[in-house]
Amino acid sequence: MKLADFALLNECPRRPDGQPLAISSISDHLKGWKEKIKKEPPAGTTGNKQKERASSYPFLEHFLALWIDAAEYAKVQVTDDIIRAQARIIQEELVRANVDKPYDGFEMSNGWLQRFKNRHNIGRLRTHGQSGDIDQSALPAQRQHLKQKLATFSPEDRYNCDESGLVFNKQPQSSNVRLDKGKQLRGGKEDKIRITTFHIVNETGTDKRKIWVIGRAAKPMPFRQNRINPANLPVIYRHNKKAWLLTGLWYEFLRKLNDEMRIARRHIALVTDNCPTHPQPTSPPIDYKGPPPPILSHVTLVYLPPNTTSFLQPLDAGIIASFKAAYRRRYAQFMVEHFNSYGKAPLKIDILQAIYLIADSWDAVTEDTIVHCWKKAAITEFSEGSSGLSSQINCDTPSPIEHFISLEQHECQQALSLLREQGVDQIECLEDFLNDEERLDSPLDSFFPDVRAIVHDGVAEGILLHTSESLDRSEPESDGDDISTLPVIGIETAAHYSFELQRLLQTLPVTHLPLLGRNSLSVEELITSTYKLHSALLRYSLLYPTSLQI
Repeated sequence: MKLADFALLNECPRRPDGQPLAISSISDHLKGWKEKIKKEPPAGTTGNKQKERASSYPFLEHFLALWIDAAEYAKVQVTDDIIRAQARIIQEELVRANVDKPYDGFEMSNGWLQRFKNRHNIGRLRTHGQSGDIDQSALPAQRQHLKQKLATFSPEDRYNCDESGLVFNKQPQSSNVRLDKGKQLRGGKEDKIRITTFHIVNETGTDKRKIWVIGRAAKPMPFRQNRINPANLPVIYRHNKKAWLLTGLWYEFLRKLNDEMRIARRHIALVTDNCPTHPQPTSPPIDYKGPPPPILSHVTLVYLPPNTTSFLQPLDAGIIASFKAAYRRRYAQFMVEHFNSYGKAPLKIDILQAIYLIADSWDAVTEDTIVHCWKKAAITEFSEGSSGLSSQINCDTPSPIEHFISLEQHECQQALSLLREQGVDQIECLEDFLNDEERLDSPLDSFFPDVRAIVHDGVAEGILLHTSESLDRSEPESDGDDISTLPVIGIETAAHYSFELQRLLQTLPVTHLPLLGRNSLSVEELITSTYKLHSALLRYSLLYPTSLQI
C-alpha cells in the first residue's frame, strides 16, 4: 500500500483539524517498525512518549542512579542540587579511570537533569509523618504488650489523648486561576499564630470529650471586646506563654478526668505518648512548680513506646487528620460566605471565630472514623459487639421518655403534698389521676400521634393537588371576620438578632439557665445552637437573595 493511501485509512492518526497526516510524517513514524514491535512497550512516567533521547554519558547516569537508590534506602533526602553535586564527583572519578568519553562542554543543566530523571523514572515526593524513624520489626511485640495491658478494660473504658498544633489562620499557598502567559500570584506575609488543640476519645467513639484549646493570652482581645465568659465557650480554653499543653495543664486534665470517673464509678485506661510534658503524677519533673500532682484512683495511664505514635496511637491514625480536614472545609466556607456577603475576603479570623470553627469541626468527626482508627492502630482486641456502631440497648435501662414521665410524676406528687399541707380542698381527683395504674401502664405509643393516620388524612383532603410552594402556607380559618396577620421579619434582621443573641449568651456570668422545676439549659449549648442558626440564615440569604421574608 502506498503511504498516500495509508494516510486515508480510518485507523491512521490524523491532524487536529481532521486532515490526513503528511507523507513525510508517516514515513518518520514507520522507520524501524520491525525493531520497534519486537521491544516491550515503555513503562513508567515515560510510557506515553514516542521518542526518548539516548544518554550521552551512560556510565555517569548509571552510577548516579545507583547512588540515588542507595540514598533512598538510607533515608537521605535527595534534592536537585545534591544530584548535581554527586554527578560532579562521579564525573571526576570516571575521568581518572578513562571510562567515559570526554566531558568538554558538558554542563549539568536543567534540561539534562530532567531528561535523566525521565530515563530512570525518578520523581520528587514529599515526606509525611515520623514513621521513618521507627523500627517496624518491633511493632508486633509492642502491640501485643499493649493488648495485654488494655485487656482488662472494656472498649468503652479505653481512652486515647493527644495534642496537636493548629495554625488557625493559615492561608492557602496556591489558587486556581486562568493560566495566562507570565502570570504570577503575589502572596503576603504568612500568619504563623499557633494554638494547641487537645483531643480525648474512647475506643467506641461514644465519648468524644470536649476539646481543649490552649492559647497565649488569658483573655484575648476578641474575648474582651465581646465580654466573653470562657466558661460558656464550646471548648475548654486554657493559656500559657508557649500555647502548649505543659505539665501543669496535663495534671489539671488528669485531676478533672479522675474526678469525673470517680463520680461515675468507672475505672478507665488512658493511652498517651511518652512526651516530657505527660509525666506520671507520682514522678513530676524536677523544675515543676505548679499545684500538687493528682492522685489517680480511677485512671490508669498506659504509655506508648518511644517514636511509635504514628503506628500505635489511634488519634494519629486519622482522627486528628479528619478534624483538621473538617476545619479547613469550614474555614473555606467561612471565607466564601464573607466574600459573598461583603465582596471581599477577610484578612484573617480572630481566635474567637476560630474556637467556634474548631468546636464545629470536632463535632464533625464521626464514630465510624474513631472506631476505624482504633482498629488501624491494632493495640486492643476490638469486639464488634461492643462497638458504638452495633451496641445493643439494655432493656433494664429506662428510655428518656419513661425517665421524663417518672420525673414529672415525682414533681406532681411533691406539689400535691404541699397543697395538702396548706389545707387545699378538692385534690382527690388529682390524686386519682396520678395513681391511675392503667394509665401509667399503657403503651408509650399512645402518647404520640400516628404518622400513618396523618398521611392518610392529608391524602384524603387533597394535599397532593397542592403545589410545593403552597404547602405549609395555607391561610388561617376565619369565621367571616378579617384577621390581619403579623408581619414577619426579614432574613437579614433575623440573622442580626441571632448574632446579637449569641453575643448576649456569651456574656452571661452563669453556665446554666434555670427552667421550671429542677431542669436547666446549658448556656454553651444555646450558644452553639444560635451560632448554627446564624450561619444557616446567612446561607439562606445567599441562596435566595430575592426573598424578603422567612
